[in-house]
Amino acid sequence: MPDLRGRVAIITGASSGIGKGTAVEFAGLGAHLALTGRNQENLQATAKACVEAGTPQDKILLLTGDICDEDVRKNLVDQTVQKFGGIDVLINNAGIGHFAGLETTDIAEYDKLNHEY
Repeated sequence: MPDLRGRVAIITGASSGIGKGTAVEFAGLGAHLALTGRNQENLQATAKACVEAGTPQDKILLLTGDICDEDVRKNLVDQTVQKFGGIDVLINNAGIGHFAGLETTDIAEYDKLNHEY
């Protein structure tokens, strides 16, 4: 496994699933973490698991928000650079899905899934 001690990683979608698992793995490898997700309670649970895996609390930055929002993205980068001095790793994990057929998907949902950012 790589040595990530002191490396700064932004992980989007860190409040659950693969993002949470990645954050905990990176914590065990010594990374400083900037974590974002839409669910604050779950994001805090991820941070707790990261502390338990080895990253000190003061080396974790949490930002709750939807990464699709330009202001959230800018704030995440700005706060990460301000807190840690730079960014070494970016894990773009956030995503959405819709599990229904085209015939049952309304146009607003279709547009949301196909919006280019």
